Amino acid sequence: YQRRVHGTALCAEMTKISGKTYTPYLIESVDPKSGKPPFHTTCFFGILTKLVLVDWSGVAQQKQRDEMKADLSQNFDIVEVNYEEMWAGLTLGMDFTLPSGGLCLLMGKLTREAMRPETAAKVEKHFEKIVEVDLATNMEVGGSAIECLIQPVAL
Repeated sequence: YQRRVHGTALCAEMTKISGKTYTPYLIESVDPKSGKPPFHTTCFFGILTKLVLVDWSGVAQQKQRDEMKADLSQNFDIVEVNYEEMWAGLTLGMDFTLPSGGLCLLMGKLTREAMRPETAAKVEKHFEKIVEVDLATNMEVGGSAIECLIQPVAL
């Protein structure tokens, strides 16, 4: 319940600041390989300027998947990624607007190498430029979202 309240308050504040409508989603998420809740749902979803990168296997309930697909497809191109692409960090990419008005995507080199050709084609069409960065740069620019992905990795 507490997370729902915070999510709703955050969405209301983001809507007020940006003028865009933000909607919280309360979902049951699961790691399909372990059957346990994931460390963090940002692993399964990456919402960028024009597209959403998502591994739907992380959303346990089909009804919730369908509702989110219907809502998100109104404003975004949805690119479905597989479990391996998600764990390689694809859903943690960040995009920025270039001076030309086009978009630039920052992603890790290993992330780009992990993309299947069909995923790469769907992602690349949205960006004027894709810049491969190392993990340290990604964490400096993107913050703790990257840490959410690397913390559960066994060393």
